Amino acid sequence: MIRVIFVDDHAMVRAGYRASLAKVADIDALLAVDLAMVSNPQRLQNSINVGQAAAAAIIALRANDGSTSAATPYTPGTEPGDYQPTAANAFVLLPGMDGTGKLFDAFVAALGADHQITVVSYPSDASLGYGELEAVARAALPVDRRYVLLAESFSGPIGISIAASKPLGLAGLVLCCTFARLPFPYARWMRHLA
Repeated sequence: MIRVIFVDDHAMVRAGYRASLAKVADIDALLAVDLAMVSNPQRLQNSINVGQAAAAAIIALRANDGSTSAATPYTPGTEPGDYQPTAANAFVLLPGMDGTGKLFDAFVAALGADHQITVVSYPSDASLGYGELEAVARAALPVDRRYVLLAESFSGPIGISIAASKPLGLAGLVLCCTFARLPFPYARWMRHLA
């Protein structure tokens, strides 16, 4: 069943990347590696047939949904809650409980060189509370450009506190797998960190 899903995904993803030959080549290479692991030729062919049929059916269903037409230009609104496009291509990433920011490596690589990325690393040689960790995070904020602040896990409350103070240049806050307050009553012993 996993092979069927992957072949199905391959055809749909490949169709979505028609304009990017490099992406299509990458997707084709991943499929070839995955299919090479299937040792039973009949199962391999069955998986390919079912996957291709499923992908063709899904692509056919999407043929007239507007997904392939040119995008309608967006006119930003001026009311609260209306999306406002920003030129922010800078990101400040606040790490989870490990504090190193190393878990962002794949994300940073995926963003590519077009973005200015600051990964905050909390000191590992001292036990610091949220207030002290927030000071470390604030020291890393850009002062000369717009940026998006991403706070993961343990850093959620820090990101919320920073955003609430409306620092210069903050274009947005992304909260990832986090909480605004301690999620478990039995974690009250951690309140001294706040």
